[in-house]
Amino acid sequence: MNARATRLAILNAARRLFVEQGLHGTTTAAVARQARVAVGTLFHHFPSKTVLLEALAADARAHRDAHLGEGVDPRDPVADQLRTVVVGHLRWSIAEPERHRFLELLGATPNVAASPLAAAGGDDVLLGVVERGRREGILRDLPADLLVAIGQRLGATLAAHVSLHPELADDPAFLDQAFAACWGALGRD
Repeated sequence: MNARATRLAILNAARRLFVEQGLHGTTTAAVARQARVAVGTLFHHFPSKTVLLEALAADARAHRDAHLGEGVDPRDPVADQLRTVVVGHLRWSIAEPERHRFLELLGATPNVAASPLAAAGGDDVLLGVVERGRREGILRDLPADLLVAIGQRLGATLAAHVSLHPELADDPAFLDQAFAACWGALGRD
């Protein structure tokens, strides 16, 4: 296996184990065993469990953010852009359930949730929409990072529901109501 394939095998094995067994319940030895590599090989690619977690978080966020950026037209009104982000997030959570669950796990694990590791990361798409909405005065007058966090929490809650009911990701009435909930939390009264 070449270095890139080895790294990918380790990441895939680690993500699966972390989702199944939790962050604290998964050892690097178990990840190496699952990836069919030596522990030394794992540490060659990822010098610590924290570095491995950071790589997994970056991977999941990159996949999510690329998906969320599809279809967002900066010329559209803020409400349309936000709706595209909400629907995109719901569809991404179905298309990438393991990556989605991993990000949720980071945010829900004590001691990790408060660390930089669980920070939202470069959610540039949502941040850009929020900043524009604040400038135009159509979103609540709260700090942009707080509005993004609120949007992400709502998005995570909706995605958790949709993961149990995948058919809702294509139900226009549900999507309208999901967007209305997000707009109600972020938009000005």
